[in-house]
Amino acid sequence: MVTTNQTHLSSMVTTNQTHLSSMVTTNQTHLSRMVTTNQTHILLGTRVAKVRSVCTNNCPDRSV
Repeated sequence: MVTTNQTHLSSMVTTNQTHLSSMVTTNQTHLSRMVTTNQTHILLGTRVAKVRSVCTNNCPDRSV
């Protein structure tokens, strides 16, 4: 029984390690995509904010 249990446990551990490593890879890919998307979004937001501030400062309607 002990031998059978050890074999069973070692196969479970191997399966779990494979499953965990595939999950980690998936999460890393997903996180890197999210970070890339967020960086792009932040850059676009910064550009929009700069354009808006230039428009507010140099808008002809404001000086009238």
